[in-house]
Amino acid sequence: MGSPRIPDAKLEQDLQRLAEELDRIPRARDIRLYGEYGYDTYLDRYGGIEAALQAAGFDAHSRVNCGPGDIGTEALLDDLQRLGEERGRTPRTSDVEADGQYSLPTYYNYFESFRDALAQAGFSRES
Repeated sequence: MGSPRIPDAKLEQDLQRLAEELDRIPRARDIRLYGEYGYDTYLDRYGGIEAALQAAGFDAHSRVNCGPGDIGTEALLDDLQRLGEERGRTPRTSDVEADGQYSLPTYYNYFESFRDALAQAGFSRES
């Protein structure tokens, strides 16, 4: 017999709790580290973290999708450098999706490609 299904309201309340504790919209990493429920539970239930955040009442895109002029390229490059330091390697798109402060579309709004953003952040193909 499987475990009882966690009500949507409980999942959404946990996201709201995390946001209150972190003073920002939670990221995938926050859910993995501090969430009461497993990250995969949100993926299975909502199909993605963005949908789960929206169900919890957050405008998930307002935090992560920025067009040219909204933020400077320095903020994006700083975030890539942070991700690289945390991982000890060149960040991947999956790292940005999971733990980045900005979404991948934001990088594409500012740079010709993700590889271009990495190069401008000081990462070589070998790192």
